[in-house]
Order: sequence, then structure tokens, then C-alpha cells
Amino acid sequence: MSKGITIKEKIYIARSPEVVWDYTQDYSRRHLWDRSVISARVIQEEPVRVVEIRARGRMRARFQYKYGKRPHKTTLAMIQVESPFVVGGGGSWVYEPESEGTWWTQVNTLILKENLLVRLLRPMIVKQLRQGIRSSMEVARRIIEGEERKLLAAVE
Repeated sequence: MSKGITIKEKIYIARSPEVVWDYTQDYSRRHLWDRSVISARVIQEEPVRVVEIRARGRMRARFQYKYGKRPHKTTLAMIQVESPFVVGGGGSWVYEPESEGTWWTQVNTLILKENLLVRLLRPMIVKQLRQGIRSSMEVARRIIEGEERKLLAAVE
């Protein structure tokens, strides 16, 4: 039986949910803020969105969206996974408005392969996944909030 790792992280971004959603759901920019992503491309929009990802750790997968309601929430499942450590997973991202900004919450799950190497590396995988998600969300926050300052400066 495969064991899953679930990581939940939350960050406040001083921008509207629409702006946060549009930036974080734009896969042409994903590699700019998510260091785990080498490349990403949307391969299908209808009837459901499917995104092909190439990630660090020799992983390739497709993200098949199960739900997407801009600017509130997305959920997806990993399909067609090729990885030395991962067999599947999924997650959800929620965008909650508060004051002049957005609480962006990620819940990500990876289902790991069952073998001795993965069991031995599990603590390191958990630590790296958590650090990677936190770091990526912080980079996205800085970029999104920085874009706001540039736009305001151009208007003034």
C-alpha cells in the first residue's frame, strides 16, 4: 500500500483573489516562481484542463483539473506519472479574500512508491516538499506584490 504525504501551506498576498489566481494559474509563468517546475504547458482546456509538467527529481506528470472556479478554488489529480519516487497525488488551492488581499492556501498530496529506498528517503522528501512549497509561495507573493507597485508607478 502506498503512503501519501500531505502538505498544507498558507500565505497572505496583498492583491485581489483574481490577480493571485491569474498569476498562479498561468503555467507559462510557473517556472518563474516554482523552482520544482522545469517546464509546464497546458495541453487541453476543454472539457477539463490538463497540464503537462516536467519537474525536478526526474518527474513527469499530467495535472488533470477536477474543479476550477476562478478566483476561489482549484482541485486536481496527478495522472500519467513517471517518477522514481512518486506514483500519484493531487491537491487543491484556495483563494480567500481578506481586506485588500488574498489568503492563498495550498494542500498538496504526493503518493509515494513503496520500496526500501523511498521509505529511507521519506523524511527528506517531506522536508524538501514543505520547504519547496513555502519558498515557491513566498516567491510568488513577492512577484505578484511587486507587479502591483510597478503598475501603480506607471499610472502616477
